Amino acid sequence: MKKIVSLALAALLCLSLLGCGAKKEVPTVSVEVAVSDEGKLAVAYQSVAVPDEDGDGSVSIDAVIAAAHDAFYEGGAAKGYASEEGEYGMTITKLWGVENGGSYGYCLNDVSALPTDTVKAGDALYVYSFTDLTSWSDTYTYFTAHRAAAKAGEEVRVELKMIAYDENWNMVEQPCADAELTVNGESAGVSTGEDGSAVLTFTDKGEYVVSCTAADRVLVPAVCVVTVE
Repeated sequence: MKKIVSLALAALLCLSLLGCGAKKEVPTVSVEVAVSDEGKLAVAYQSVAVPDEDGDGSVSIDAVIAAAHDAFYEGGAAKGYASEEGEYGMTITKLWGVENGGSYGYCLNDVSALPTDTVKAGDALYVYSFTDLTSWSDTYTYFTAHRAAAKAGEEVRVELKMIAYDENWNMVEQPCADAELTVNGESAGVSTGEDGSAVLTFTDKGEYVVSCTAADRVLVPAVCVVTVE
């Protein structure tokens, strides 16, 4: 009888251990994500924790975008995002609720990327849907710093860059001049100079999202989150 009880207790212990293993917490990779929805900034470099199922310290761009939708899009990825495996790998078919035939852009750490690329902790991913679906003239812009800190009344210098193409259609980095800066979606009354730089001053404490626009070009809005103390 004692032997049977011992065997039963051992079996229960094994089941308990198996149960604990099944509940093991999946590690995550934290990524800064920005999303532009047809020229309008929808997410301004927010941190997203993406499940790292295989524990190798990296996740797919597809997984990051899905996690960003779950975190910030009403209805989550199930409603606003879709992807599929195509002839050349992963293809995005819906972004932030927009289905435009696959005209989306991806920049990882401000460098053009592919949906099949992987992302590691601390990286910054910017995804956007094109607004010009005829000539795809949307120009990706970015600030050299995604975040800045200042005291109230202190000047903040930002530098705006853009990705352009040379005569051989190679991607090149250039200053983005004559772009109008915005703060929390409103005009700041300041434009970038020939070197792409500009100076802003914030009088009140808080967090501000600095971006950009232009009347003569289609710009993918850059993001710099400024914390004023």
